[in-house]
Amino acid sequence: MDRMRFALCDDSDIERCIIRFLLDKYIKEHDYSVEVEEFVSGEELLKNHGMDYDLVILDIYMRGMNGIDTAKELMRTHPKEKIIFCSASNEFAEESYDVEAFRYLVKPISEEKLFQSLDKFFQRYSELQVLEYKYQRTVRRMLLKDVMWIEAAGRHTIIHTQKEQVETNTSLSEFTKKLSGVEFVKPIRYALVHWQAVAEVTNDTMVLQDGTKIPVSRENRKEIQEAFMRFGSV
Repeated sequence: MDRMRFALCDDSDIERCIIRFLLDKYIKEHDYSVEVEEFVSGEELLKNHGMDYDLVILDIYMRGMNGIDTAKELMRTHPKEKIIFCSASNEFAEESYDVEAFRYLVKPISEEKLFQSLDKFFQRYSELQVLEYKYQRTVRRMLLKDVMWIEAAGRHTIIHTQKEQVETNTSLSEFTKKLSGVEFVKPIRYALVHWQAVAEVTNDTMVLQDGTKIPVSRENRKEIQEAFMRFGSV
């Protein structure tokens, strides 16, 4: 597993210290490679936010910008990031769904609850690094980073990588469900595209790094152009 980046944002020195202690304990016990950066306010987090974080642990009740507003800005500028909210009450639990929070924990944060959330996060993270697909009666796997786009072809689908085309018995709808919320987009009904393979988006076409051109349906154009501005050419 590559080195990961976590952000911990809480304006209480005591709470931040407790969560950092538990984080470090979990990381050490599981022998993960994780860099943790600490912030005392939503404003500081956003101001110093360069590269994406894999996980943001975010307090809600903070001086200045609260955690919900901070999360909304993170979702706009860094939509790939997972967020675990920490709050003194359940007051904002419903609003946390609006920013697709990964978990919502109520303080005081217990080791059991935090570790359960981290277990789920790392399980999800690991699953997303490998793509499983069916070929005839067997289940096969490939690295997700190698996938450029997936194409529906009758009853089958074709996974396009830079080196080969792989026929599968897994439907495009199954792939779409499996990869929802990841770095994939569906520009037209028969294609699912990995953002990292996209070189350019025009008004009606998505151009991949290998020169492949995929049409963008009229109803998806505005959303995809805005998303490409967020992700950039990767």
